[in-house]
Amino acid sequence: MKSQSLIPIVLSITICLSLATPVQALSFEFINFETDKMVYSVGESITMIADLLADFSTEGWCYVSFVVKVADGPVIHDDTYYIDSFPDPRIFISECLLSPELVSPGVDGESLLVIFTTEVYDNYSMGGTDTVTVNVTRGTLNSNLTTSNSLDYGENHTLQFQLYSSENPSIPLSNGNIRLRIYDSEDVLVFENSSTTNSDGCFSSIWGSKASPGEYHTEIEFTGNDCFYPLLENHSLEILPPFSSLHILNYTTDIYGMTSDGLNCDQVDVYVKHTGLENVLLNDSSLTWQTNFSSGFLIFQESGIYFVSIPFNVTFGEYELIITAENSVYQTAEISANVSVHRRQINGLYLSSLETQCNQTLSVSFSISDFLTDAGIPDISAEMSISINSIPFFEIITTSNSSGYFTADVFIPTNKWGSALFQVEINESIFYTSYYFSTSISISYNYSIDVIPPSTLFLGDMLEIPITITNPNDTLLSGHEIFLYDSNGILIAENISSTDFVILSWFIPENYSDLSFDCYVFVEGNPLTHQLDTYKNLQFSLKCPIFLNMSTSDIIVERNSTTTIFFTIETYSEFSETLEFSLIDELSGFTHQLSFSFNKLQNYSISAASSTPLGIHNLCISPLNASFDFYDEGLIPYYVLGRFFTAVNISSAFYGQNMTCSCLLTTDLGEILSHATIDIFYNNIGIPIFSESNTSITSLCSIPLPLNIYPGSNNVTFRFSKINYLSDNLTLEVVVWMKTQLILNVIPLESTFQDDFIESDISSGSIISPPPILLNLTTSLDSDTTRETSPDSCPRFNSGTSIRSTVSENSLTILSGNGQTVLSLKDLIELSLDFIIISSTDREVQPNEIIPHSAVFGPSIIKSLRYSDDCSTLFTIRLTKSLCVLASEVFRKPSSS
Repeated sequence: MKSQSLIPIVLSITICLSLATPVQALSFEFINFETDKMVYSVGESITMIADLLADFSTEGWCYVSFVVKVADGPVIHDDTYYIDSFPDPRIFISECLLSPELVSPGVDGESLLVIFTTEVYDNYSMGGTDTVTVNVTRGTLNSNLTTSNSLDYGENHTLQFQLYSSENPSIPLSNGNIRLRIYDSEDVLVFENSSTTNSDGCFSSIWGSKASPGEYHTEIEFTGNDCFYPLLENHSLEILPPFSSLHILNYTTDIYGMTSDGLNCDQVDVYVKHTGLENVLLNDSSLTWQTNFSSGFLIFQESGIYFVSIPFNVTFGEYELIITAENSVYQTAEISANVSVHRRQINGLYLSSLETQCNQTLSVSFSISDFLTDAGIPDISAEMSISINSIPFFEIITTSNSSGYFTADVFIPTNKWGSALFQVEINESIFYTSYYFSTSISISYNYSIDVIPPSTLFLGDMLEIPITITNPNDTLLSGHEIFLYDSNGILIAENISSTDFVILSWFIPENYSDLSFDCYVFVEGNPLTHQLDTYKNLQFSLKCPIFLNMSTSDIIVERNSTTTIFFTIETYSEFSETLEFSLIDELSGFTHQLSFSFNKLQNYSISAASSTPLGIHNLCISPLNASFDFYDEGLIPYYVLGRFFTAVNISSAFYGQNMTCSCLLTTDLGEILSHATIDIFYNNIGIPIFSESNTSITSLCSIPLPLNIYPGSNNVTFRFSKINYLSDNLTLEVVVWMKTQLILNVIPLESTFQDDFIESDISSGSIISPPPILLNLTTSLDSDTTRETSPDSCPRFNSGTSIRSTVSENSLTILSGNGQTVLSLKDLIELSLDFIIISSTDREVQPNEIIPHSAVFGPSIIKSLRYSDDCSTLFTIRLTKSLCVLASEVFRKPSSS
């Protein structure tokens, strides 16, 4: 509240200062001062509020203070502090706690002076004071039971209480005299005690050991003092029934969660014992259990023991089991236990074979089941994989069927073998733990046994079976022992394979009785290299060998004729009866069946009709009994030949040149042959003078005659032959004529020539002499005739052989070199005989009898010879008188033709 007495004072001071001192920067105004209320009790706080304006310079200062004092007594509160300059009004607050240590109002109460003082200086001082009087009375108390109001039966308990100001709980009743009384539920006093509170306002008392269970209440009495009013307050108490004890005798601590279908779960069996004071067995209690998923009761068994079997139809996790026991005499007892629920485990079973082969399909079957129930687990996802030789080969993610089976068909390629690892991996779920399974699978292969079987096996032969063994990659394998067993399992051959092949050899006895020979090849496998034992069955038909011996060779059957052949069929077996044979000539198109006896001479007639194809035929003899066969081919080759007739007409034949003729060949069927092979012989000499293979004989033929066929009469033999025909010979007498050409070149001599001397000057080549038709009884120097290739003058056979010509070498005269004169015969005769050049001419001279001539009458000396450029032979001859006369006679003789 405002102080009315201060206003005139403040105004007087202000006026005086204003008149006495000049105006400064100080601005001060004391606006208001008051308390929050006028009556207080012990434990409350006096709140003081002042409203003030103080604005001054930096050289000035201002202090304010709040003071509370007992009237005519001491100061109990002094709150003084400096404030800063501020141009606007401000509010200042201070509080004074009325604690028992500061005030003791007693029954009549007490007055307090609340004083606010301010002082400002800024070259001069200003200030003021205001006082408010308030009344203080005793305060009220509260009590509190600081210990539990539930007390265990049969024990002494310390009951502690605290008394404090109801206005401010932090102000306790210190040194207060307190009386405690305890009453039962019938308000009968059962306990009383006096005590003094301590500095914290607390006092305590021991009670309870003799009290029976039940409800009680306390009465706290305080008679009052100078600070607080009297107090009488009640608090409730309870003596609890005695404790009972629960003991879990046995229970399942770890179980597995339910199955995924919820049909199966584990049970938690719990045995609990309930006892009271001094271990008294409590048989009339009610026990219950509770979890976060269910609850139920325990069943009394005997002697305070209770039992329950709880189905834990839950997934994995930690679960708390709480068991509560209630009894009318005892307190409710409770005990808890933890149950660990684990994921269920999986059992796996591999159902397929642990061995397989490449190039086959491996049907994998794997089952999973619950390890407790053995029931298949459906709808579980798993990864199945197969690796071969540590290299991944197959992988699949699949789901178990309703029976818990995984199945997969895996084709193993040809080139995959070795040690395979089959794996199954299942990730954990809310129902089951993770699962892993692996097992080894041996992937093996069979050897590939390649056998080249013999076509025919005969008794008494050496059976040789070439064998190769390969792996599925077609790689040849070596170093393996290969066995051959007969049908009775008796080893008959063995060998070790090389890199290429091996031959198993066995001599077949001649008296071997089983002509149907069964055997098998065996190669032992090696598990370390994943090779399997391999068998290959072989079956051969053994035959009794028979032999065909022919009495004749080169059997020829002329068309439209019959030939008888003789042969013997031999065998060294004991089979002595006759045997049916088929005789087949496919070319002729006939088949016969005949019986022949063994080891006896047999005959058979072969006929060739006019329609039978010419050429080589094979008569195939085959036994109709399959147990017999020819060791060699049962073939009788024979030739069916035709015949032709020959007609030859000689047109002309000239010495050293050609023989012109025409030929006609007609077969026995009237056919004319256009081609044939011709060989020509003369005078029974074995070397043919002409030979041409398969040449055309339908036109006029021109055949060159060698020089050793002299003019005159000669026997000429024509031999014609053609394949598939009998050859035909024809001998004719042929007259060979001489055809010549004569040119004389007379050259004057510049020097004397010698008689009986012939000088021959030839540019190059061979020395030749005049033919005997010109120089009778002289030695001929004629060289081989030259082949002329002109088709006009030299007709040819189709073979293209050239016909000889006598133009160059068989010359009677030789063309001279440049500048020579060619003279006629008349000129030659009239000319004095110096030198004569003789060359060939186209004159026909009928030959005389061919008489060997001698070199006695020939030239005495031959000096040289040469050939001119026009290929005529040049002779320079010195003639004797007798030679010239002979030459004149020859030239004058007319031609016979």
